[in-house]
Amino acid sequence: MINLDVTDDPYLIFESLNFKGEPLTQADLVRNYVLMLFPHSNEPGGEQQRIYEQLWNPLETALGDELTDYLRYFLEGDGEYIPASGTYAALKSKMTRQEPAAQVERQLKDLLRLAKYYKTFLHPDQQPLDLVRFGLQNLAALNVRTCYPLLLRIFDDFDQQRIDVESVAACLSAVESFIVRRSVCGVPNNALDQRFIQLCKEFTPGGGVTWLRTKLADGV
Repeated sequence: MINLDVTDDPYLIFESLNFKGEPLTQADLVRNYVLMLFPHSNEPGGEQQRIYEQLWNPLETALGDELTDYLRYFLEGDGEYIPASGTYAALKSKMTRQEPAAQVERQLKDLLRLAKYYKTFLHPDQQPLDLVRFGLQNLAALNVRTCYPLLLRIFDDFDQQRIDVESVAACLSAVESFIVRRSVCGVPNNALDQRFIQLCKEFTPGGGVTWLRTKLADGV
């Protein structure tokens, strides 16, 4: 037990005590930091409680132990490689730049919005669209998760109605073909993560499969 003064922030103290601790995950640290950005109250119904109940808890419930990986892939969608152990630090830096809290809330809404698609990357059978489900099943069989940041950008385009379902299916097929061709040609997979992250950095919203095929043609 730690007794705090009225001026002490319990979330900040939690962060300092547990940043290097176990068994806390990167997602645990992110949750603490995110909630710390919103005013908390000893009374029910405060801003912090609303953010937790409406945005963070549904995200955590949907993805469970996969949440840490999801946060990392979401961040890599900006086109920068994030080591697994650096997820918390990277997201903290991103959200610090997005203050005030309203901008952070929008980011949380994006995280929750795309989580339903990420879940189908892991469990393609849950994808209701036949064309998309087939593509996700093929990619799941290849077990190349390094493409997930790019897939999140593609599905964000779909969710924002910038591309249609046929374009999504074609993009999935193009990614699958790219991975298989590299494998057949004996190109090591250790550079795939950087290749897909570079595609995220160059991503053109609404470009669809035409843009993607052009970019993938630059490599094996």
